[in-house]
Amino acid sequence: MWAIPLATQISGPLDPVDGELGEEGGISSYHGGRLLRSMAASRQAPRPDVTLGTTEVVMSLLQEAGDPVSRNWLLARLKDSGHTTSRARLNRALDFCFEHALAVEGSKGIQWTHTTSPSLLRSLAKGRRI
Repeated sequence: MWAIPLATQISGPLDPVDGELGEEGGISSYHGGRLLRSMAASRQAPRPDVTLGTTEVVMSLLQEAGDPVSRNWLLARLKDSGHTTSRARLNRALDFCFEHALAVEGSKGIQWTHTTSPSLLRSLAKGRRI
């Protein structure tokens, strides 16, 4: 087991708590790895900001399309509507839709899937196949 000497530890919220010190007075390999992962995560590049307006336009474009569409198609429609954005911001808006199960991405493209149809919601609740 390797240990990080106490003199080289970072002070603050990452200080070891009771029971985390190794035999030589350093941090155990498990806790050292956890410390290094948290330090690496804090250095990751920040994600691009996306405005609510852009996200709403992306959602409405997906709803109106009806069929699977590509990211390039979305970027072109955003440009036509005066909401020019970068691919990174489009991806962030799409990630929001994917995380909230509003859209899915398949081999044919991205498609809106969210519905408020009462019959479909009843079927989902009952677990019946449509």
